[in-house]
Amino acid sequence: MSAPAAIGRPERILAFRRGDRVLGIEGRYSREVTPLGSLTPVPLAPLSLLGVGNLRGSLLPVLDLAPLLGLAAPPWSLSMPVHVAAAGGITAAIAIDEVAGFEPWPAAAPLPVDPHEPDSLRSVARGSLPFRGGRVLFLDLPAVLRLARDRFAEGDAPSAEVNPMHRMEDDRPWHSP
Repeated sequence: MSAPAAIGRPERILAFRRGDRVLGIEGRYSREVTPLGSLTPVPLAPLSLLGVGNLRGSLLPVLDLAPLLGLAAPPWSLSMPVHVAAAGGITAAIAIDEVAGFEPWPAAAPLPVDPHEPDSLRSVARGSLPFRGGRVLFLDLPAVLRLARDRFAEGDAPSAEVNPMHRMEDDRPWHSP
C-alpha cells in the first residue's frame, strides 16, 4: 500500500452519507446543505450528472458521486438534500443521502485508501479517517469537481442504464412534483 498524499490539517470535515458510504470533504469548501425544489434533466447526460438545479436564481450542476466514483448507492430523489460546494472555480450541488457530521479534523493521521476501491474513487480520495466509531473516506473536492468536469467535457458516454431522473413521460420532460 502506498502512503496517503500529504494533507494539510483542515479545521473541519463535512461528512455525508451516499449509499452505505460515509464520504467527507474539507469544511472550507462547503457552502450549504439544502433541498432542491426542482431539477431539470440534461438529455443524454452521464448518470453522474443528475441535471441542473436552480438555487435562489443560481443554476448549478447536480452531481451524483456514486456513479462518478464507482460506488453502489440507491437512486437519489428530490426529497433528499444536496451539498453545495465550491472549489477551483467550480460550484456544484452534490447529491447526498444525509449529513453525517461537521466534525473537527481528527488527531489520527489518515490511512491509505484501500487498493480494492474503484480506480476512479482512489484517484480523488486523500485517505481514510476515523469517524464516530467507523471511517470516513476523505475526498479531494477540487479533484472530484475536475474529474466530473473532464468526464463531461470528454463526452463521457451515457451508461446503458437510464438515469431515472432523465425519464420522459408522455413526450414531456420530467419535472419535480
